[in-house]
Amino acid sequence: MTFQKGDIIYCYFPLPNQKEIKNHPFLVLSNEELFDEHEIYIGIMLTHMNSIDEYTYELTNDMFVTRPNDDKFMQARLQFITYLEQKSFSAPRPFCKLKNIFLEEIIREVKKII
Repeated sequence: MTFQKGDIIYCYFPLPNQKEIKNHPFLVLSNEELFDEHEIYIGIMLTHMNSIDEYTYELTNDMFVTRPNDDKFMQARLQFITYLEQKSFSAPRPFCKLKNIFLEEIIREVKKII
């Protein structure tokens, strides 16, 4: 199954200065054409940790097309942008999806820091 822009899927996300790769939510920012050509997704890490800084984009329940099941606090970490292959995902399908208006806002915020 290919994922779509705005999908949120659990994946094994490599973090700087950490030996262990942990399971984190990943927001797909790229389109299907990128996957069709290169079999990768570009996206950013999401987290349930509540540490707010200038690279935080807080997510609220009204921002989702389909809501997360757990209702936990969630935020996008704008500085943790990467590409992942299909094999990096620990789940076969997304557990929720972000509304397009908020997805585009996150993409604009990511562009500001790169």
